[in-house]
Amino acid sequence: MNKIHDKLHNKKRQCQDPERTPKDLVRRAGACLLAGVMAVSLAACGKGGAAEGNTGDGKNAQNTTQPEYRFVAEYVDLDVDGDADFYRARFVGDQFYYMTYNYDETAHTTTQTLHVYDLQTQKETKQFTVSQNQDGEEQTVSSYLENYVVRADGSLAVIEATYDYRNQDNPQRNLSLILYNTDHEPVQEMNLLETISADSENFYINQFLCDSEDRLYMIGDTQIYLFDASLAYKGSVDFNGSWISQAGQGKDGKAYVSMYDQASSSQVVKVVDFEQKKLGDAHTGFISAYNGSLVPGLERDLLINDGTRVFDYSLEENQATALFSWLDCDIYGENVQQMVVTDDGRIAVTIRDWDANETSLAYLKKVKAEELPQKTQITVGSLYTQGELEAAAVAFNKQSDKYHVSVTYYLDENRYEENAWKDAVASMNSAIVSADAPDMVWLSYGSANVPALAAQGAFEDLSG
Repeated sequence: MNKIHDKLHNKKRQCQDPERTPKDLVRRAGACLLAGVMAVSLAACGKGGAAEGNTGDGKNAQNTTQPEYRFVAEYVDLDVDGDADFYRARFVGDQFYYMTYNYDETAHTTTQTLHVYDLQTQKETKQFTVSQNQDGEEQTVSSYLENYVVRADGSLAVIEATYDYRNQDNPQRNLSLILYNTDHEPVQEMNLLETISADSENFYINQFLCDSEDRLYMIGDTQIYLFDASLAYKGSVDFNGSWISQAGQGKDGKAYVSMYDQASSSQVVKVVDFEQKKLGDAHTGFISAYNGSLVPGLERDLLINDGTRVFDYSLEENQATALFSWLDCDIYGENVQQMVVTDDGRIAVTIRDWDANETSLAYLKKVKAEELPQKTQITVGSLYTQGELEAAAVAFNKQSDKYHVSVTYYLDENRYEENAWKDAVASMNSAIVSADAPDMVWLSYGSANVPALAAQGAFEDLSG
């Protein structure tokens, strides 16, 4: 173990040696990065460190042109007390809603609290307890806030789940829809399962949203259940056995869902027609979203996070335009849970770092690239998305003031044609021997013909 430590320490020292050439420094910096991942031992002889550029994928693999703007992350200290739940966080104007859970070891109770944080003043403005439950043998009836939406006036529509354990052989589950006014006082309540005639054991709400008219959309396994602003049940929409992956409000205030479309063999997005109780026509060219809900776009209709990049999607053009990669923001994209465009044009994101067990809130601010510190760009090529590689690159970028790592993926994971994999392998192998090759490659199974490429002098040993 000491020998390994000494070797890595020596590589770090070599990376910082000012007497080495720029290309050699890039090679040594790459060794530092990959030593942390401990998965790759070969580097492609390429640009030797180019101006910082954009990541790409599929056939549009790499563009090394310096972008005019970048999105820079600025973190907010929320001073959260308890275990924060940002997955169900909500942004409404400048108000940020999130929940915490606190366990009292003495009383054996778990308290669920909803917090309201003002993004402009950066202060908490409200909080209220939504449930408090007894744990252990004394537990008889428990209730939890299962999901909620914030309406335009700040009132809340809440789905509350109640579990009755008094009959241990046959515990009962119920769901209620509750309306809270702006003072967070309950003013209206209904038994949800009775209203929609659902089976208590097998019925679950997967997603919950409202449109700009405060109409509610509850997405179950096979139906979208519709409620108007007064909480009156208006029927349901059958989505014909498809799986709805994402749902949310578009820039026009309407409700949208995304799903896989068999006819076009692609991910599509459709509007939910409340009056006609049906889904609208499919909009193609959509990106498979990784996490969070559909939200209004920055300049177009919908903002999409695919886990590595963020896109602005146009319904009229059926086209997704890449805005930035999470790596360029020094953020591991798979940890991003929610995002929204704020009134001042920034993008607010919630992040859950599972390894560190930390939650955070950050703003992404659009800044001219020429105003930022200039770093030597290192490009790593990979056939398909690698979470381990992304996480290692983020960690490296945060601690380096000289280098910035970006990752090029050659497989377009939104392309479902039969030859997609074959074409991606060919694209990656062609890139490796081209004049615009990546500085390093992540060699996964089947991604490259290593002996043939090595015979052409494409690779350089990083261990020496």
